[in-house]
Amino acid sequence: MTPTGAGNGPAVSRREFDAPGSTGWSGSRRWCPGDGDPSAFQRVNSGQYQAATVPEPLSQQGWQVIDEFNRAFSGRAPSGYVAPVHIVTAANSGGATSWNPPGYRRAYRKIWGE
Repeated sequence: MTPTGAGNGPAVSRREFDAPGSTGWSGSRRWCPGDGDPSAFQRVNSGQYQAATVPEPLSQQGWQVIDEFNRAFSGRAPSGYVAPVHIVTAANSGGATSWNPPGYRRAYRKIWGE
């Protein structure tokens, strides 16, 4: 997946897709990739209406923006980093209502020499 540049993620992010084996909306759950907002996590965690979500790690993206600005202002090339896609299901969410991947703060602090 690549960003659209509008800050809303991929163009496909708001579409709904049938879950495997689904026969339509009635009585089925949907695969709804999106930004992983708290309501999406609640639907996924409850097992109702939505089987999974693809969250955007907004805090991590903020740190990446700062890193890219630092690189640009110091005349360095862009990092080229693309965050990996993370699919949240009830089985791997741990009851969370947002996605904040571990380790990126430490990695950026190391890059910045802190």
